[in-house]
Amino acid sequence: LEEGSSYYQNIWVLYNQYSSSLSDNFSMGAGIVPLFLFAGAPTPVWIVPKFSIPLVTDKVNIGTGAFLGTILGEGSEFFGLLYETTTFGSRDKNFSIGFAYGFAAGEWMDRPIVNLSTMIRTGPRGYFISENYLIPYKTTSWDYYGDYSEKNTFAAIISLGGRSIIRKIGLDYSLWIPLNVDLDTFLAIPFLGVTIPIGE
Repeated sequence: LEEGSSYYQNIWVLYNQYSSSLSDNFSMGAGIVPLFLFAGAPTPVWIVPKFSIPLVTDKVNIGTGAFLGTILGEGSEFFGLLYETTTFGSRDKNFSIGFAYGFAAGEWMDRPIVNLSTMIRTGPRGYFISENYLIPYKTTSWDYYGDYSEKNTFAAIISLGGRSIIRKIGLDYSLWIPLNVDLDTFLAIPFLGVTIPIGE
């Protein structure tokens, strides 16, 4: 985001986030899933600070930031992610690789989440977008002799979709496909969101 710009993002009605750029290199966002509207259910809230540095204009950018949240009505435990990402290319055609460590209830992940994503302009008002994640986790098992063991593995999530610009409003749509998980059938989860710029 350029200094002074801001936007509102909504995903599937319930996810709401407002982000604003305080400088060309620092932005801050805040969000909520307003579940309190449903009989006072616990409500997730979060902030999203991000700092970015262009190493080579329109060629290499690095960014670091955090997703820091809690659930109102469920005590004061915090959860979130600390991340770093490197983007190669311009605003119209780029590829990013990122790493994030998550935490919850005072415990940190011992291996990072890996993100690989790309965005390519397909026309004056369209983009192809793909976001893909490798998420580590552990499986546990007992052998014939009753010995317990843990194995490090990962789940993968890939997405294919796009963005259409309609009167300055961005319409995002994609399918998210989980891999390497215990599913008996193929699963593709639809994603739909809008991004609305605020002011000039």
